[in-house]
Amino acid sequence: AAVTVGELKVATVNIALTSSTPPSAPLAPTLDPVTSPTRTASQTIHGTKDVNTSVWLGNTQIVTSDQLPTLSYTMALNEGNNSISLTARNAAGLESVATTGVILLDSTAPVVSAGGNQTKGTVFTQMGSATDTNAITYGWSKQAGPGTVTFGSPSGLSTTIAASADGTYTIRFTATDAAGNSSYSDMTLVWDTAAPTLAIGSPSLAVTKSGPVTYTVTYAGADSIAFTDVNVTLNKTGTASGTVAVSGTGNTARMVTISNITGDGALGISIAAGTASDSAGNLAAASGASATFTVDNTAPLTIADPVSGLYSSAQTVRLIVSEDAVIYYTMDGAN
Repeated sequence: AAVTVGELKVATVNIALTSSTPPSAPLAPTLDPVTSPTRTASQTIHGTKDVNTSVWLGNTQIVTSDQLPTLSYTMALNEGNNSISLTARNAAGLESVATTGVILLDSTAPVVSAGGNQTKGTVFTQMGSATDTNAITYGWSKQAGPGTVTFGSPSGLSTTIAASADGTYTIRFTATDAAGNSSYSDMTLVWDTAAPTLAIGSPSLAVTKSGPVTYTVTYAGADSIAFTDVNVTLNKTGTASGTVAVSGTGNTARMVTISNITGDGALGISIAAGTASDSAGNLAAASGASATFTVDNTAPLTIADPVSGLYSSAQTVRLIVSEDAVIYYTMDGAN
């Protein structure tokens, strides 16, 4: 409208003012810590967002625009790495910067071995093995057996093992990866602290002049025999002596032969420790002294009573010897 005041005309103009500030993009959503790695095929993710914004996972809208400041969405996971890229969009269609993360789905258990079976009688070290794409924790445990099993490193890849009683045990080695996948392997332990035993038999002759005389040595519980001449001690009395030789094969017996026997007295044998072992490594103890036999190279002394001579009547003659012996005699030159 125009108003005339005297010679001055004044005009009135209505002006509508609008803001020139352009709308801004929303803040990026936040993502709470995720569980990774995991063996579960889906996971619900949580976080926060601006109100009145929608949330997008890549090009997929996962939360509609609402008044809530939080977000929640259950993701289906594929084996391996699953990338997360979250953005928020407002009513103007503006999009925030991305918030990223990764969830690793691992549903594959470790490949595990407890190592070979063992036969032992003293503490030993057992080495397991396990492979996986993620970090692994280990565990050793007794599954069966008559006694208590002690593990030096029950959560280690390798451990010392000892048992409290002889018998057969099942030992389990378990590996668990960071995703919670677990697998195990069993090994058999035969715990044996009983050493092989040996027994020396009687001599083949009770009395001899020159031999040979043999002893049979019998073993029980031996898996290996390492018995040679040097393991035999010849026990002697008087001037008796001889030569020792060991013969035989297998894991049950050996023969000790004493030959070239000389002198007078008695001979026997003793056997050193360690001539046999079992699969657990136990060694046979020493054995002896054995029963002895007599070596006699001295002729008996014979006395006739009365002594030889001419007599006018029949005589009773006593023959006396210095030791037990068979007496041979002649009469008028005949035996």
